[in-house]
Amino acid sequence: MDLKPGYNGNITAKEAGSIGGEMVRKMMKKQEEEDSKHFGCLKTIRKKKKRVTTWFLEHMAFDGSRNFPNNGMDEYIESVGMRSGENFNAYTSFDETVYMITNAPVNKSGVVDSCLLILHDWSGFLALTDSAIQKERGVIREEWRTRQDAQTRLWEQQLPKMYPGSRYANRMPIGSIDVIENFKPDELRAYYKKWYRPDLQAIIIVGDVNVDQVEATIKKMFADVPAPVNPAKREQVSVPDNDLPLIS
Repeated sequence: MDLKPGYNGNITAKEAGSIGGEMVRKMMKKQEEEDSKHFGCLKTIRKKKKRVTTWFLEHMAFDGSRNFPNNGMDEYIESVGMRSGENFNAYTSFDETVYMITNAPVNKSGVVDSCLLILHDWSGFLALTDSAIQKERGVIREEWRTRQDAQTRLWEQQLPKMYPGSRYANRMPIGSIDVIENFKPDELRAYYKKWYRPDLQAIIIVGDVNVDQVEATIKKMFADVPAPVNPAKREQVSVPDNDLPLIS
C-alpha cells in the first residue's frame, strides 16, 4: 500500500487573520469570566484538571495513525477517487462520535481492506503526537470561534431550560475554549485509551461486498485491538421527567 502524506485542509489562527484572532481573544476573556461548564460531551474525563473534548479527539483521528502516518489517510482516500470531507468524515454529538467512509469504490482492488484498516486504526491506534495536537488547537479554536453565532447563544440559554437537572444542559460537544487551549497532550492520550475500546465501539458496513469475507477480515484485522483491563464504567446520563411543559 503506497501511503503518502496529503493536505488535510488545516488552517491556523494566524492564517485566519488578525481580526479573527482578536475576536477569539475577546471571546476567551468573556468565557473565562463565566462559570465554565461547557467542557465536552458526556464521555469526557470528569476531573477538572483532566478535561478534554471528544470533539478534539475526533479531529486527531485524521492526523496520523499506526498504518497511516501524518496525513496518510487523506492521501490514500483521495488516491482511490474519494474526497476528504465528503466521503471521509466524522461527527461528534452529545452521545456519540461516528466516523464515516462512504461511497468507497469497493470494486477496486484492496479498497475494502484498506478502509477496514482505517477503521482499525481509529479504534485504538491513533498517533496523537504533541506536534499534531498543538497544530490542531488552532483549527479547533477557529471552528469554536465561527460557531459563536446567534444560534449557539440561543442553545446555551435553551438547553438548561430544556434539560434541567441533566448534564445535557451544560455540555456542548465542542467543549470550552479554555479546555481547547490548555489541556495537556497526555490527557488527550489518556482519554483515548480510557474510552476508545471494543466494548464501546461498533462497526457498520453496508455495500456490495462479500459478507463472509469482510466478516473474516474484520475478525483477523481487529484481533490486536486490546480488551480493556478494569475498564472505566460508562455512566448513563438521564433526562429527568417533568410534570409541566418546559418553556425556553
